[in-house]
Amino acid sequence: MKVELRPCRYVQSRFGLPVRRELEGYTCPKPEWSGEGYCIFHNPNPDKDHEMFREQLKLQLQQCFIGFIFPRRFTFPSIDFHDADFAFSRFCGTADFQNMTFSGKTNFQYATFHEGANFRGSRFKADVDFIGSEFTGTAWFNDTILDACIGFISTHFKGEVWFAGISNAIADMTGAIFEKEVHFHNTTFSASSFIETQFMGITTFGYFKHMGNRSDIDAASKAPKIVFFEGVDMKHLLFREADLTRASFSQCYNLDQASFYDCKWNTESGRSHVLYDELELRGKVEPWEKMAEREIKRRKGKNQINADSNNGVEIQPAQPLLDVKHSAVEETCRAFKKHFEDRRNFLVAGDFHEGEMEMRRLAKGTWGRRFFSIEAIYWLLSQYGQRWLRPLVCFIVLNLIAATLYSLTGLQLEGDSLVIRWGSNLESSLLFWADSIYIYLQALLYSVSVSALLRGIGATPNHIFGLFVQTVQFVLGPLLIFLIGLAIRRRLRR
Repeated sequence: MKVELRPCRYVQSRFGLPVRRELEGYTCPKPEWSGEGYCIFHNPNPDKDHEMFREQLKLQLQQCFIGFIFPRRFTFPSIDFHDADFAFSRFCGTADFQNMTFSGKTNFQYATFHEGANFRGSRFKADVDFIGSEFTGTAWFNDTILDACIGFISTHFKGEVWFAGISNAIADMTGAIFEKEVHFHNTTFSASSFIETQFMGITTFGYFKHMGNRSDIDAASKAPKIVFFEGVDMKHLLFREADLTRASFSQCYNLDQASFYDCKWNTESGRSHVLYDELELRGKVEPWEKMAEREIKRRKGKNQINADSNNGVEIQPAQPLLDVKHSAVEETCRAFKKHFEDRRNFLVAGDFHEGEMEMRRLAKGTWGRRFFSIEAIYWLLSQYGQRWLRPLVCFIVLNLIAATLYSLTGLQLEGDSLVIRWGSNLESSLLFWADSIYIYLQALLYSVSVSALLRGIGATPNHIFGLFVQTVQFVLGPLLIFLIGLAIRRRLRR
């Protein structure tokens, strides 16, 4: 008696997702396996017979792997993938596609990679799509050759991701989520999009380049750790509404050709644009080294640090390619200042000018040179020419003190032997307070005229100490007036 095999009951039931029309309501035409209602490919048991799975896979005439559940110990046979469709498939073990070639269009829409994926050295000759896919373990795309476009739209990476050594790629990472470290070392994109991409772990764009069309980096992260752009060629990069509060731009180049629109920056008193690198060197934020050390401890506590199954190297948190030094941050601030000055945004350029000068002051090393150098005086008097109120207050205080000292030491009126000084005619005056106020106002008028390098009120100091005060005013008065004018000019400059 012939036993009729029932068909596999797998149905792609996740309707409403942005997938190809032929995937909606897809049913499997294969017969069931081992009486469980599913064929061997769609059987949900992750420990099913991987050898039989492998043999049956070789018999596939068409490379349609929609909804396949690949067992844990499965390894792909020698296959030339052409128009392969892995939509909604699930890889229970590590998906190893190392050094494989995908000749036609490849689809990994809504695929799930439970223990990571290895695409090292693979070549995609046509478009490849990872829309809505989920990577739980480490994803390796090192040295992948991309002859067409790769799409990671709304892809969720829960583990570490490597894109090192990729050249001339066209990548769309709109809405992708990177929960852990992600590395773009020595990567060159001819076109790319990072619109609404979320970088939630330590991210490095070391020696990253973008050639051709502009790359849009939008809404960089919701809960960022650190994003490193060390040594990146910023040409053609556009940051739109990106969170740059934990972004390191140390030793980038071509910053003047990047664009920043409505980005979120660090702020502090009087400044609305402060680089993370500057705050780190000043001890205002947690250094990335401590953050990485805490991440290691957290992983060890959850037993998440394991030897990588592909190369036996223990996974460590990301590290920047270059050491952050005062001179490097100073150069970065100078580049940002020039960037915004070229766009006539002088208020923002002033924030980066302040950061540039602060790094120069802190680079002095010794405590004495930090607080008693020319830069320190510039900072103390006017916050590096950015604050007009501080030198104005200093100017007022200088003249009030000088007027008091002139009133005490006396002023010799020109063409008269009379010396105006507090208490000089106390015995003959019945209006002591009126006399004192008159003398002080005369001294104050003389003090202001000296500070402003104007002709005096026809008086000279009557004491050597008064001459010393006058000399100090000749130096500090014009300097403070210059700093007031400089700050007002920078504030009103358009």
